[in-house]
Amino acid sequence: MYVTYQANKNWGVSAGKEIVWIGGYEYEKAPIDVYTASEFWNNVTCFKFGVNGAYTSNSGKDTFFAQFCESSFATADRHDMFAYNLYWTGTHGIWSTTYSLNMMEYEPSKFISYIALGNRFNMGPVTLELDLMNRAASHQTYFFKDCSVMANLIYGVIPMLNIYGKVTYDVNKTDTDADKYVMAGSELTTVSGGLEFFPVKNKKNFRVNLGVAHTSGKNTNPDGTMLNDRLTIQAGVSAKLDLFKMGY
Repeated sequence: MYVTYQANKNWGVSAGKEIVWIGGYEYEKAPIDVYTASEFWNNVTCFKFGVNGAYTSNSGKDTFFAQFCESSFATADRHDMFAYNLYWTGTHGIWSTTYSLNMMEYEPSKFISYIALGNRFNMGPVTLELDLMNRAASHQTYFFKDCSVMANLIYGVIPMLNIYGKVTYDVNKTDTDADKYVMAGSELTTVSGGLEFFPVKNKKNFRVNLGVAHTSGKNTNPDGTMLNDRLTIQAGVSAKLDLFKMGY
């Protein structure tokens, strides 16, 4: 629950429990729409108490957020850890973005930083989502030693049928314990594919999905989700219902 005050078409502020602004299209989606996810996605806590300010450009194509909130690593017993987030979402032709810079306390006064670059390319019936996230703890400047890459390709064969293929890669080759989501020593690759079928013509509020995914690699998190040689077969049915509909 949160409250938003929109001063005008450009400026707005909000406060309450809302999403922690981290970039990436995998992170942005509702869980029911993420059939196969990275190890990072499976562990990150998305909603925390905080405040943020937003500026939207006159064209409406770009919105920038600055957020101060509880850290994603905060727990019911530890609320005194915080995060500082800058976020940009934009739409420019076929290219859309969800980018962020994040500093989060993983322990009091100890920070891990994210650079998250979410890109979506809409090319007619083909959509490509490509996310890259780099993570580094305080006083470290390395790149690609602790990171996640997610690539999701969706092809609309016909209006009633999509097929998709997705690859996720999580790796942490550091020697620190700063990353609590993809732990040091982990390296995991997941390959998945499947289909979405919309049986009601010209509507996508009813969906059937089928898919298969395979994970390989090493996960040093004893409570981790993605495990070596894990095969997952997925089947689901979802419906979006208009419980309240107002009209004149």
